[in-house]
Amino acid sequence: MNLVQLGTNSGNDHVLQFVKKHNLKLDNIVLVEPIKQCLPIIQKNYKDYDFKYDSSVIIPNSIPNVGEIDFYHTNHTVFDYNDGNFEVSSIKEDHTSRRATNYKTLGTKSKLPTLYFDQLCNKYNLNTIDFLFMDIEGIDDQIFNELDFKKYDFKIIMWECQQRDEYKIPPGFKTKWLEELRSRVIYKEQYENYIQDIK
Repeated sequence: MNLVQLGTNSGNDHVLQFVKKHNLKLDNIVLVEPIKQCLPIIQKNYKDYDFKYDSSVIIPNSIPNVGEIDFYHTNHTVFDYNDGNFEVSSIKEDHTSRRATNYKTLGTKSKLPTLYFDQLCNKYNLNTIDFLFMDIEGIDDQIFNELDFKKYDFKIIMWECQQRDEYKIPPGFKTKWLEELRSRVIYKEQYENYIQDIK
């Protein structure tokens, strides 16, 4: 089984807990986090697991892919849970400036490499993605609406959104709102037992 997380940040989250529980079933773990200062803490949190790390910014198909994009974040030199945690970093400056701590004084823009979701999957030879977790600050809904459900045979997809937001759920999937994570999850019914492990 294959797991992909878009927007890993430190890696100390519900996805790590899910990996701890289901590691023996996972053939591939692909963690995507554009802020390279997060890599040392990701490596520490995932030290017991074989994973692939990608520092690309995943962009919607509606944005021309010229190889790089402006990415807005706070300018910390290292990851720090209490302050410099880069949690609200985005291709949308208005999103980052509204939500990131100390953006007025520490806000910055970097040019970072980009991939479309399909390009990411091709890069890691992923024809099936059983578990997809997304927290990509302001564009989760765009990426979700572009997913090719026939191509990747998803089993569970979770993404950050507003509870009131409406999405076209493909046939064969059920949906649930996870209040604690402020996220929506869709899943194939036969995989419902995995939902209890997302917390």
